[in-house]
Amino acid sequence: MATNVVTTYKAREKFAKSHYDGNSIPKITHVGWGAGGTDAEGNVLEPTPSLEEVPSEFVKNEIVEREYPYDGNNLLVFFLTELAASSEDVVGEDLSSCGLYDESGDLIAVRNFSDKGLDSDTVIQIEWIEEF
Repeated sequence: MATNVVTTYKAREKFAKSHYDGNSIPKITHVGWGAGGTDAEGNVLEPTPSLEEVPSEFVKNEIVEREYPYDGNNLLVFFLTELAASSEDVVGEDLSSCGLYDESGDLIAVRNFSDKGLDSDTVIQIEWIEEF
């Protein structure tokens, strides 16, 4: 499965400003789900860092679990969320994009991937891993 991930300009601005003035970076709290991650032929699109919302976003969920493991060599942050397609707003959508939002409501990162059709029995879990 092809995937494309980008950190947004807004996230980069927040990282740089934090290093400059010492203010905290807002916590990541939500995942947006959208149908705009592929073109008409189903090819996965490269997201642009100027995005301010998930392409063709149709729902947003709170992050349900997070971890911050460090093994002495790799610093990782895991985010886990789930999309249950039992809502009428979601059934019939072709999911192909998701993104992380911070507590200020700003889009921080976007991932585009192959289309996944959603029916009433679909449950999708996304594990998002940031590696530093």
